[in-house]
Amino acid sequence: MSLINSIKEPGDLLKKLIRDGNLINFEEDPEKLSDLIFNFSVTCHSLRDWCIKYQGKESVQEQLNTAWNEEKSLQAAKDIANSTKHFGITRYTPTVDTADASTAQSVEFRSNQNVPELMERVKSDQELSTSLETTVPSYQIKFVDGDVLALWEFVSKAIRCWLSYFDSNGIPRDMKLSQSLIYIHQSEWENLA
Repeated sequence: MSLINSIKEPGDLLKKLIRDGNLINFEEDPEKLSDLIFNFSVTCHSLRDWCIKYQGKESVQEQLNTAWNEEKSLQAAKDIANSTKHFGITRYTPTVDTADASTAQSVEFRSNQNVPELMERVKSDQELSTSLETTVPSYQIKFVDGDVLALWEFVSKAIRCWLSYFDSNGIPRDMKLSQSLIYIHQSEWENLA
């Protein structure tokens, strides 16, 4: 049981994960961004234990962890969390080689804008898209097998993986959580309803 009163069940930790992901999207200070990536990774990896205990599945914990380790974003969260918490990984062989600072192009939206309408315009108008783009600090997560995840992919895929797990296993969550996922990357626009 959590000692933090507002985080009592897995659904509460899932909300924190989404809040952490959203903060990553808007952080422009590289040092604070690395802090947020660490926080996101620890929360993401901790959801494993929360779901196992909540569901009473301690007897199949190893099978669940094996299944979760098939998802690159959850592998990255595990390796980033453990390497940073423990000053390295010694109990298993990590799948992540490095998490390198980089930059990314981002489109900035304002709260008073009709974001869905503006997204449609930006998708179809390269000049508008270019005029709204800004360069922001980011990261690339490089795996031992050569795969690479951009920071936005890591965050988005990890959150979507947990949303799917909650839904397919009947773990209660706020059904509006998908709407609060504001971490949107230009290449994901075509996937939004």
